[in-house]
Amino acid sequence: MPTYERADYGGADGVQIGGAATNKVAFYGAVPVVQRAASAGLHEASVLSVGSNTTVAASLVAWILEVTATFKGLGIWA
Repeated sequence: MPTYERADYGGADGVQIGGAATNKVAFYGAVPVVQRAASAGLHEASVLSVGSNTTVAASLVAWILEVTATFKGLGIWA
C-alpha cells in the first residue's frame, strides 16, 4: 500500500503553497522559482475590453503563452 505525505495538516482553512510572491515554488522536480511578474494587459478583463477580432485573437494568444510559460516554469507542464 503506498504512503503519501500531506501538504496540509488537516486545518479547516486549507493549505497555502508559497505564502509570498518571493517564496520559491516548483513541482515534479523542477528548479524552484519565484512568482512571475504580471504581464501588462494580460489580466482577465483585457480580452473583453478590446474592439476587434484581431485584437481579441492577439490577446488570447498572449494570455495562452503566458499561462504556458508559467506552468512550464513551475514544472507543471513539460
